[in-house]
Amino acid sequence: MAAGALTFGVPADLPAAAPPGLVITHFSRDLSSRIILSWTAETNTFTNVFFTVQGTTNLRAGFTALASPVPANASLAFTDTVLSAGSTAFYRVAEPVAFTALNQPGAFTAFAATNVNGLNTTGYGGAVFDGRYIYFAPFQSGGYHGRVLRYDTQAGFTNIASWTAYDAGNVNGLTTRGYEGGVFDGRFVYFSPAASGIQAGKVLRLDTTGNFMNATSWTAFDASNIDGLATYGFQGAVFDGRFVYFVGHYNTAFDGVMLRYDTQGNFTDTNNWSAYDAGNTSGLNAKGYSGGVFDGRYIYFSPTVSLANPLTPSGIVLRYDTQSPFTNPAGWQAYDASATGGQNAVDYKGAIFDDRYVYFIPNLTSNNVALRYDTQSPFTNAAGWTAYAATNINGLPVQGYDGGLFDGRYVYFVPYHDSSNNWHGLVLRYDTQAPFASSNSWQAVDAGNTSGLPTRGYEGAVSDGRYLYFAPYYNGTGFSGNVLRFDARLPRAIPPTVTGGSNL
Repeated sequence: MAAGALTFGVPADLPAAAPPGLVITHFSRDLSSRIILSWTAETNTFTNVFFTVQGTTNLRAGFTALASPVPANASLAFTDTVLSAGSTAFYRVAEPVAFTALNQPGAFTAFAATNVNGLNTTGYGGAVFDGRYIYFAPFQSGGYHGRVLRYDTQAGFTNIASWTAYDAGNVNGLTTRGYEGGVFDGRFVYFSPAASGIQAGKVLRLDTTGNFMNATSWTAFDASNIDGLATYGFQGAVFDGRFVYFVGHYNTAFDGVMLRYDTQGNFTDTNNWSAYDAGNTSGLNAKGYSGGVFDGRYIYFSPTVSLANPLTPSGIVLRYDTQSPFTNPAGWQAYDASATGGQNAVDYKGAIFDDRYVYFIPNLTSNNVALRYDTQSPFTNAAGWTAYAATNINGLPVQGYDGGLFDGRYVYFVPYHDSSNNWHGLVLRYDTQAPFASSNSWQAVDAGNTSGLPTRGYEGAVSDGRYLYFAPYYNGTGFSGNVLRFDARLPRAIPPTVTGGSNL
């Protein structure tokens, strides 16, 4: 942390505005009635934070302002010996956003969170941020498990005391194991049930206002049969500000059965749950989805695989209009994007929204075709869709991703494994300020051996506004608990934790 103090030669109260990442710690007057503003700012080992100090232009003669930009550890004095008692001035401290180069030494760190509170904390499928804590969704590690891993973002990343684990594998008498993705609604964290068998359809919920280690903070609901449909086998969840949507992937076959919960109702009351089979939307085989994202009105579901025999990767994107009744077919649309740009645009896992475009994260297709939709274009208009085969970036054979993140400028692709089952740590990044279909807009780096750990094979990621956290699943030799973290940007921008996608 770097500190600074700014002294204002103004005898009136100052309406100061602090940028994200700059924390006002002291606001007072000195003996000369000058206003003093002190702050702390987040810094890292490879960048320095600079501030711009701006003042009003109608100050009288005798005013002296020090030049900008101003380092985070500076002390500045603004003096005006001729300001009258009734005069006022306004100063603003601004901190420009600095994004970290993907290949910046020291930007990636890793921690082996493989054994926390005496539990086997490996094999996770996504992560959720609640404003302070990161929760890793328990998936499988030699079998489905329910061991939720939590990290306190206000504590040291490599300090074992910052980590906590709780075995939520049996809640309310239900077998609660095997989850992929989840969401936070402002109070509760919901984990999306991916498991089959006895664990199928058991939605797990944590009350973040309670004690993480107390059983009373945990609730489960058997949502495996809602509205007469087989509602289990989900991959990811999406929250639209009121409803939680669980993304239909595979129940007895690859399916398009979507499940919705109304967060304004009782969690364990069936009346607050709805299901809809969108598997024949627009006359297309709209089945087998993994993750999704909300753009403020529509939810987009990311297509993965539609048929098992033979295994058929899908490019049929499904969209739901949240202003329409959930079970009304008129609220649903599907579009076959599989031939976009003459590419083989199929098999995606997760979707990201950057305030205009929706990006679909290529999973295991051999050509690693990234798919993008312009939300300002009609959904079924081919002109609104673009595909780019990011097959060889920075000399690396990038292929096989599971989820993504957006940090305000860059879209990140979470390293998983390729179509030959090679588990990797090749982080891929696209610059949204550059052309989508240009190789110069893309970067890749091999983070597969960070901090001396095998950091490969991740399922989903989440941001706390500065750092990106990758959820460890399998590193190629065994189920992993090696959490990978990237220092993406300064200042910190609090992410929209109550909207968006599944972080799958």
